[in-house]
Amino acid sequence: MTSEAWPLGDDPIDGVDSLDTLDRTDFVRHVVAVLGRVRRQGESSVVGLVADWGAGKSSIVNMVKGRLKEQPGDDPWLIAEYNPWSYSDLDSLILGFFAELRNAMPDDTQWSESRENVGKLAKAVSPLGKIGGIIGLDVGPVIERLGDLISGDVSVSARRTKAEETLKKLGRPILVILDDLDRLAPAELLLVFKLVRLVGRLPNTYYLLCYDEKTLLDVLRRTELVGDDLSRAQDYMEKMVQVRIDLPPLREVQIAGYVDGAISAIQKNYNIELKDIDVERIAAAYRVHLRDRLTTPRAINRLFAQVDAFYGVLAQEVNFADYLVLTFLRTSEAGVYRMLYLYKEELIRRSPGQLTGRISDHEVIAVWSERLKDVGVSQRHIEGVLALLGILFPALRSAVEEMSASRGFVGDVTARCGVGDADYFDRYFAFGIPAEDIADSVVAEAMRQLSRNTTGPEIEELARLLVQDTEKAVRKIAGQREHSPVPARGVIGLLAKTYGKVAVGHIFTSRPRFAIALLTCTLLGDLDGPEGQATLRAIAGTDSGRELAIRATRTLRQAQASGERSSIAPVTWTSDAEDVMLEIIKERLSMAAESPLTEIPCSLFKELLWGWHSLNSSDVRVWLWGQIDAGHWLLVDLIVHYSSIDVSYDGSPLPHPVFEKLNLDEIDGLLSLSRVFNMLENEIDSALQTDPPRAGDSRAGVNSYILWMLHDRHQRIVKTAVSYPPK
Repeated sequence: MTSEAWPLGDDPIDGVDSLDTLDRTDFVRHVVAVLGRVRRQGESSVVGLVADWGAGKSSIVNMVKGRLKEQPGDDPWLIAEYNPWSYSDLDSLILGFFAELRNAMPDDTQWSESRENVGKLAKAVSPLGKIGGIIGLDVGPVIERLGDLISGDVSVSARRTKAEETLKKLGRPILVILDDLDRLAPAELLLVFKLVRLVGRLPNTYYLLCYDEKTLLDVLRRTELVGDDLSRAQDYMEKMVQVRIDLPPLREVQIAGYVDGAISAIQKNYNIELKDIDVERIAAAYRVHLRDRLTTPRAINRLFAQVDAFYGVLAQEVNFADYLVLTFLRTSEAGVYRMLYLYKEELIRRSPGQLTGRISDHEVIAVWSERLKDVGVSQRHIEGVLALLGILFPALRSAVEEMSASRGFVGDVTARCGVGDADYFDRYFAFGIPAEDIADSVVAEAMRQLSRNTTGPEIEELARLLVQDTEKAVRKIAGQREHSPVPARGVIGLLAKTYGKVAVGHIFTSRPRFAIALLTCTLLGDLDGPEGQATLRAIAGTDSGRELAIRATRTLRQAQASGERSSIAPVTWTSDAEDVMLEIIKERLSMAAESPLTEIPCSLFKELLWGWHSLNSSDVRVWLWGQIDAGHWLLVDLIVHYSSIDVSYDGSPLPHPVFEKLNLDEIDGLLSLSRVFNMLENEIDSALQTDPPRAGDSRAGVNSYILWMLHDRHQRIVKTAVSYPPK
């Protein structure tokens, strides 16, 4: 089988050019042989081809027709195809029956008499189809025509006799194929059966009825003739069909080969390379449930037609194995598919563990089994559907497979762009890349542009996401780095440009700037010492880049001190990075000392001072007191500016700096509180003469608040010293 010929639609194979992907050639030979024996044993007979819906009856019929037409001899089969489901009412259904029979006859002189007699028989029978001559319906509208039928030699029996004589004389067998019988309404089905049994049993005329037995029996049980009696319906069919041929169910090896062929075709169409882990996951999904549901060609074709219809929009942007399983749920368990979005937050948790609280695996299974039942999953399929969900979502895996969903497994979901990852979940339901997301292909192209030192819309798109959804963008870049090298220096430059626009974040929600700093540390580790130092100097040319460089260097130092406990790989040239940053910090602060404090951004001022402190605490203290003693900066002004912010949490600039909080521990580290107390002793005493202030927008209020806070800390230090005198 070749993938190019794979039928992804629901059309049956044509029996000529299409490949027999299910190896049913031997069965078709058997059907043709049965028809040959039936022809030799009687002038007319009814053969039934019985199979479930979607099992491939129409394909078998097409293959049978092809073989019958190829048979040698002087009297090959003539074939009439009659699909009663195509006709809208009982009258047209009758006329269609005879029209198909007549059209099957060759259009030459030899057959002209037979064609004419069959046509006359149709005219004679047609009114009876309406007045009830066959099934006893309304007789009023055309009762006057009975006289004409009885008075002359135009009765049904007379016309039938003439048709029999000509068909017998010519001796060619006609096979009338009736498909889709199981789709008819009860009255239509009875009419067709009576046409075949009472009118259509002409010489050399044979019938092949194609139907799903269970459905057909259900239709018969809705008729007055049979009533709701299964055994009576079965007896009726036994009288109708002389020879029954059952289409064998697909063997497991056939189903597996058919599914494999469909996957191969889509792989070739979209240039998909499946990794071993993806093949294993598809095999697991097939093993736990899909093989129980994909039992007919129609079921398989329906699934893969849906995969093929929409995968092109997302090709390479989602995991094919996940997409395949989710498409099965969408097409076969639509209620489950819709429900998954309702429980999105529960299903995409990044950390492994229980779903809700500390409930047991057994309770998780019970909760989800009830949910599946509520959306219409049958009891016999609940276990299998749960197993599929466990393959997709780490949050359910531990409960379904009775094993722990390790962090490695969770990481694998992210690496494969799985539906169980927060960054990719929406793609599987949006049939595209949501506006707030960014395609992995765009990120990859941005990496290529950065490596070539060129610009393009992809870099602009990545920069937009870095500002709007920093942590997602950081994860995307990190994901690209895991698959292939990224241009570390170019990416760090992009991070530095956007850093100042990124939200400050909050310790209780997210800290996007910290995420950028961590990524910068990782990328610095990809560079050697000279290139890394050059990169730090390059990005430190702007306040935004300088702030990022300081934070990244400080984080590298902390990671080195933490050793194996740190998530950041050690950088061998960390000490060189510290030297570079100390030089840059001193240079920038020296420039700032010549101007008012308000001319240096609060966030940068704090980053400069605390960065210097973390790299060389004694050196920064000497320098700061030198500026204070020289009268360049006032001590209280320095404390206020250090404790203020000039951007909001979303990264947008404030109209003017706002005092945020006073961290006396940091002030102690920078300046030494004991020395601050001594220098501000008079100011503190003056402030105590007024009521305790609150930190407000006014500068005077802020100053008073700081002096009161210093007094309070000094008092507690004194009390502690008295309570615990030195030994």
